[in-house]
Amino acid sequence: MDGANYHVSKRLWALANYSRFIRPGATRIGAGTSDADLRLSAFRDPDGSVTVVALNAAATATPVSFSLRNIGFTSGTATPYVTDNSRSTARQQAVPVTGGSLKATVPARSLVTYTVKR
Repeated sequence: MDGANYHVSKRLWALANYSRFIRPGATRIGAGTSDADLRLSAFRDPDGSVTVVALNAAATATPVSFSLRNIGFTSGTATPYVTDNSRSTARQQAVPVTGGSLKATVPARSLVTYTVKR
């Protein structure tokens, strides 16, 4: 609160990335990276879709490639939703899943949720 005004914390929007896209009954699936500034978590929802949440703590954008073949995705689309200084769970243009991989770039100091569907 700031007098009569209030400011919504980016932590609320970060929580929204989980609660909005990871549905009740989802199962956590393995997700890993060797990049110390990138934190990943992934979930398979009851409808078969997959949600990957990527938190980039680095001061620069980080290119990523997620292998989805071992969880049954060889094609499809992934819709990213970005939370950073200027955006709050903002939908971005869909990214294709080709050959079982999703290739994208996670902006600096941001959290991106990818919803992957066939």
